[in-house]
Amino acid sequence: MKRTEPDELLREILTGEEVAGFRRASLERGLKALKARRRHRALGRVCAGASLALALAAVLLWPSLQGYWSRRAPTAGAPEVVKASAPPDANTVRFISDDELMALFPNQSVALIGKPGHQEFVFLDGGNETSRYQ
Repeated sequence: MKRTEPDELLREILTGEEVAGFRRASLERGLKALKARRRHRALGRVCAGASLALALAAVLLWPSLQGYWSRRAPTAGAPEVVKASAPPDANTVRFISDDELMALFPNQSVALIGKPGHQEFVFLDGGNETSRYQ
């Protein structure tokens, strides 16, 4: 078989009328796939650029936004936040004597009952309130 014979045979097969429709359909599908791939890449680039722009804006604006939210006045319906101060040290607790304690309740019948250091403060006139405090 001569080298030109297979080439001639291929040319006859590929140039036939029934292959023209297949060629056209194959070419159209290939073009659609290439266009879709190009669209996906373009969309990926746009998303990446937008993400980078948002990240840059967040980094640049974050300190000023923190200051804005901390200075913002509370709304009318929201409860006001009160920051608690540091707990008092043991040195700030002031111990009072038994006489000073009794003087805090001048018009009530009170008593300290028990051994020193383990005493209970008792309201003798009772009432609806709890009458014992340790």
